[in-house]
Amino acid sequence: MGNSALVELGKISNLEMVWEDFWRRTRGKTTPGVDDVSPALFREQKSSRLQSIHRDLRNGYQFSALRGVAVPKTDPSKLRLICVPTIADRIVQRAMLKVLEPVWKIGLM
Repeated sequence: MGNSALVELGKISNLEMVWEDFWRRTRGKTTPGVDDVSPALFREQKSSRLQSIHRDLRNGYQFSALRGVAVPKTDPSKLRLICVPTIADRIVQRAMLKVLEPVWKIGLM
């Protein structure tokens, strides 16, 4: 990723926009990751959490481990494992998509 893409990715305004979109889509009804930070808690601490993501992106962001959640299938004797990222990781993933998708689409033309 070029330096300008990394700068764009880590802008607080970009992270804010991604967070607002995440909150609007989920309304906070999603499972926390391994850090046990729920969307509601993230929202309460939004400013400091987004600043932390911003700082971590500048210094080398490290994705967290995924939290495994067993979800019953239609056959109750079978389970499906869902791997849940932290809220911060979801924000970074969506911010990356937001910055890189337009560049990728241009490359296809």
